[in-house]
Amino acid sequence: DGSFARGVHFQSNPTTGDRRTSGSAASLTGIEAALESQDLASLQTAIDRLISAYAIVFGFGGIPLLYMGDELGLLNDHSFLEDPTKAEDNRWIHRPAMNWDLVKRARNKEGVEGAIFSAFKSLIKARQRLGSLHAATTSDVSTLAGGSVLVIHREHASGDLIQIYNLSESTHYIERESLLQPHMYEHISAQEMHFDQTVAVPAYSSWWLTSQR
Repeated sequence: DGSFARGVHFQSNPTTGDRRTSGSAASLTGIEAALESQDLASLQTAIDRLISAYAIVFGFGGIPLLYMGDELGLLNDHSFLEDPTKAEDNRWIHRPAMNWDLVKRARNKEGVEGAIFSAFKSLIKARQRLGSLHAATTSDVSTLAGGSVLVIHREHASGDLIQIYNLSESTHYIERESLLQPHMYEHISAQEMHFDQTVAVPAYSSWWLTSQR
């Protein structure tokens, strides 16, 4: 996909032929390319893609790993190519020095950084409230819509958690019967949701649903 070309950096091993892919999460999900092209629609899609990926990480159980700068949408650092001591190791592309100006923008809810930082805080708050995300709880994983919609069901004494992720750029429709109740609470957005028999799942949406708050 050409929209990701700026975000992906490959490095080949001349001995084995293996290729290593490196890059920051924001760049790999298309944020860097969208900013460079000034394509606002693609930018929002890329932001949603990043947040959806981390929602799965935060929602699977155990202790999630958050790589430094991903909570700000930190982009690739291409300057490593200009340093002879780093140029041969493309992992430096996702090891930039922290940009503290971006931290200020994020805390002030400004720009892309603010949008991503606010979304991560919502994920953390939702995770803190849900006993069903304890590491001892098993995850029942399935897919719908030809594999585009990921469903994770976690049974817990405090209440079952149904997670739904649309991992594509298109809206997909699923049947509510046997999966969802007509009225449920979505913990990431902290909103009540109401479902008809056929449920539209928007592109890159991430829902953590329980029957009660």
